[in-house]
Amino acid sequence: MSETSQKITLTGSLRRMFKQSTTALTIRHIKDVRLLCGISELLATGKCRKIYLYETHDPEIVLYVLSAISTVRNVLSRLHIDIWNTDYKKLINLLSESLNAQSETLEHLTIKCRFPNEYLTQAIQILPNKLKVLDLSENRVLICYFRITSKASMAALVSYIETSELECVRLVNCNIKPETLGYFVNLMFEIESPFSLRTIEGVDLSECKEIPKNVRLCLKEPACVTRKRQMNYKDYSKISRYDTSVQFIDHLRNAIFMKRLVGLIVRVWWPPTEDDNRTAFSGRFWPAKVLMVNPIDLVVVVLYDNDEVDHVPCKFVQPLNPFKYGGGYTDNYSYHLLGSTHPRTNSKSNEFKAHNEMLNFKHKNSYDNSFGETDRESNVDSSDLLKTPESLNTDHYKTNINNIVKRSSISGYSVSSVTTRYEEGFLCRNCGYNNNPDYAINHDVNLDSVEKSLGLDDKFGGNLLVPGEFCEFRDPLDKFRNDPSDYIAVVRKVNKTEPLYECVCIYLDNNEVITLHSNDVRRAVVIPWYNWVSLSFKILTDRRINNDGLTPNRYQLGHPNSGINTLNNTIVNSNNIRECINSNFYYLKRLDLAELDEFCPKNPLEMKLIDMNSYLVPISQEVKSHPKLTSIQKCYINHFIVDVSSGKDEETLKIKSLMEYNETLQRELQAERNKNNELQSKFKCILCFETEINCMLDPCSHFSFCHEYVFLFKNFSRCAKNLKNCPVCRQKISKFKILNLT
Repeated sequence: MSETSQKITLTGSLRRMFKQSTTALTIRHIKDVRLLCGISELLATGKCRKIYLYETHDPEIVLYVLSAISTVRNVLSRLHIDIWNTDYKKLINLLSESLNAQSETLEHLTIKCRFPNEYLTQAIQILPNKLKVLDLSENRVLICYFRITSKASMAALVSYIETSELECVRLVNCNIKPETLGYFVNLMFEIESPFSLRTIEGVDLSECKEIPKNVRLCLKEPACVTRKRQMNYKDYSKISRYDTSVQFIDHLRNAIFMKRLVGLIVRVWWPPTEDDNRTAFSGRFWPAKVLMVNPIDLVVVVLYDNDEVDHVPCKFVQPLNPFKYGGGYTDNYSYHLLGSTHPRTNSKSNEFKAHNEMLNFKHKNSYDNSFGETDRESNVDSSDLLKTPESLNTDHYKTNINNIVKRSSISGYSVSSVTTRYEEGFLCRNCGYNNNPDYAINHDVNLDSVEKSLGLDDKFGGNLLVPGEFCEFRDPLDKFRNDPSDYIAVVRKVNKTEPLYECVCIYLDNNEVITLHSNDVRRAVVIPWYNWVSLSFKILTDRRINNDGLTPNRYQLGHPNSGINTLNNTIVNSNNIRECINSNFYYLKRLDLAELDEFCPKNPLEMKLIDMNSYLVPISQEVKSHPKLTSIQKCYINHFIVDVSSGKDEETLKIKSLMEYNETLQRELQAERNKNNELQSKFKCILCFETEINCMLDPCSHFSFCHEYVFLFKNFSRCAKNLKNCPVCRQKISKFKILNLT
């Protein structure tokens, strides 16, 4: 009877700690470990998702709870430990087992154990990679040499940030010395591959001299305010006003992303100029190749197709449009969206670096020399740096990263590191390619269009426009496609037959109405700069994690059924990427035709932007009844008809254009020959009409005659040589000058 009552009492005490509505178990000030009897069974039910473990009077209680957690796999999403005075060695061992058991589901971890530096480093090294929030606050004691002053902890933390899915790290009351914080910042600057970290809480980076001055000055204001001032348009990223150190993380992400843009073709927006200095080339998107980047001032140096070099702020830079002219999607769009990785194979290997030790990938051991010198030499050629008007002696440029990078300054890879062998299930360590057909995945990305959402064929993607929509168009009079720019216009009317669209070019002086064929039009889509950076990092980090899951058996031993879970993870991952793409691209809000005469912002990104779901609802019915869907359309290009469905209109146009161009060149060549013959005939002497002119008279300078003419049988007739007066002006000749006109 006593055993039964005791069992019921113990179970009741555990139930009082557990709140089923929040799935949280709170253990606070427990003195007897027997009060926790049955915690393993509670965890096994899966109802308990969070555990909060606060100060206990018996250190064995903490070890008991961790032992119970290690017996159940992947049930906890949050673990909070806040304790004093425990056996650090035993705690680290049990913590390692517990975290390993919850590695797939644990996202929020708080470790306030007042660890010395040695054990704090070990605790960081055993963390699972799927954590989203890591709280290391209060890890300090009163003795000075136990503070987080050693570089080993910072190196371990940076290494974990680089290889995990961590989005937030808290370091409140960790008593970090300024030199240690500077070392941490320098290590963050050395990260070369995309990472997931978004905010650092609990530390003040505004006084850290290792950070560029213009970045430090912004750290005390909300990140959304900083971004709006930099871009001159609204910040569309989902970031809280209360997140700290976001500007520093933005600077790191901008530096990594902008390096990837080197060598890439982007589109540069030329804002419309003022009335007193108006140019016909403004108000368009111009394609350009990125040569150099400046992540401090957010400026890229680009090269246009006419070999002109320009310095462009990032707020005017856009990727290529995801839609083709005439309908469809841009091929290999992930390359244009994520940036180039060739020939920077070393950077590519870092991005696809597997974080499983079984892969034997060579990690950069960032804390082997943790007790050495903090300053490192940078082997960057001065010719690779973009000079700015400001003095380089100021701390505005005081940083250890290569702020300005061009393609030639990025190191390649050694020939000895490349393997050419083909092996089934082989994972290339240079580019991350996996040739196992069982794990084939599509690395390209596509934007969900209005047409795709309505179940229409992909060939109509971005081409079924309705009145009031913003669109891009190419010059319809440019027969040979010599103009690479993209104009912005508003659809005013949709005709029943080709040419389908009547558009108003809003950035021309007179708002000219242009009649356009459907093959010259596509829907206007934009992506704000910070959304572009965030999207790129999201896709690249997800692919890296996905590649870790697709590791072939050559490098690790897996369960025979592990491929099923991998396939499911791949499908979920692809859906997440698709949702991420659709949430970061924006459409220009449909315009009321009565507002066409109103002022248009100089940058399309300054207009009202909406997501695809909000854009789709008001136009879906009009798109379904579009004339291009209800009638047979023919393309009238250059006065001949080409069937759109054949897919050969572009090729035929190019062949016909080349033939016409060749005929034009032949006619021009013959005309030049005739002109040369006529010109040569005018170079005959006006006295003998036989010999070419070769003599000029002084002082009148007339030269329409030869010096002497040779007859047949070597009889000489002296033309100008026998003259005393000029035949033209009758002026007395003082001397002759022989000319060589050949």
